[in-house]
Amino acid sequence: MGKKEDLGEPKYSVKVIEDKLRSTFILMIRYLKETDAGNYMCYIKIQNTDYTDWPKKIGTLVVQVAPTINIVGTSVYEVVVGGSLNLSCSAYGVPSPNITWKREDGGELSMGGFQYWGATLYLKNIQKEDQGNHICVADNSVRPPDSYTVQIKVFYAPTCRSVQNSVGQAQNRRFNAKLECIIEGHPEPYMFWERYENTKRMEIQDDVNYETHKLSGNQNSLEQMWYSLLVKNVQANDYADYWCVAVNKYGSCESKFALFETMECQGFNCPSLKTSGSNQNIAYFLPSVFAAVCVTFIHWMLL
Repeated sequence: MGKKEDLGEPKYSVKVIEDKLRSTFILMIRYLKETDAGNYMCYIKIQNTDYTDWPKKIGTLVVQVAPTINIVGTSVYEVVVGGSLNLSCSAYGVPSPNITWKREDGGELSMGGFQYWGATLYLKNIQKEDQGNHICVADNSVRPPDSYTVQIKVFYAPTCRSVQNSVGQAQNRRFNAKLECIIEGHPEPYMFWERYENTKRMEIQDDVNYETHKLSGNQNSLEQMWYSLLVKNVQANDYADYWCVAVNKYGSCESKFALFETMECQGFNCPSLKTSGSNQNIAYFLPSVFAAVCVTFIHWMLL
């Protein structure tokens, strides 16, 4: 009946079911492949009759095939703010797959809605909120569906935002002041700090007076970075205006800070009046006051 496969069974065989005067012939096709799809004809041979007059029946076999996405082009697209993109996705399968687009983060698509039906996703007037992964999904109810991820990177000018635009600290008591700035932009901006000094703005470098840090980005925006400037051992000449500045090829931004004087220490690192590991308060007395207290105490004892 046909070539035997690895398991020892033939590709084709016929199974006969007898039921009184009725016989049913079933064609068994094993190790099904997509090329097995097509028309199959069953004949009933009648002796001494031309084969064109034999009873026959045509059956059609459809071999269902899970979707496969045809990858064309790149998986990463770069575009400036205000630009446009057409993301195309084609897939093969039996039956023909339906194609949908969605954002990987579950957010809304730029044209509205959370899902788009169609092979081509048209993105116009792209904004920085449109960056991220977009997923093409092909599904025809034959498992598993197929998917393909396209990453969109949006280039835009940096933005600067101060965490607190005015910071106070007491002087000459070895206290520090911290200025914090949040910057976002793509490509990643070059960032630096400035202060007003000698009637002009001067760039700040790390030294005994200043310490700059670049902290980790926001998990909701990988392009958002947190920067800090530590003004160490604040002195009177440190009270001035400061700026965080960021620049990339698409523009620049800045945020202004004011460091001002206070009478007491400000911030989380201020010293406590209590000794470590004890509830005993420390009291400070001037010599004249202490003497007066002692005299009063002795006089009371003599009485």
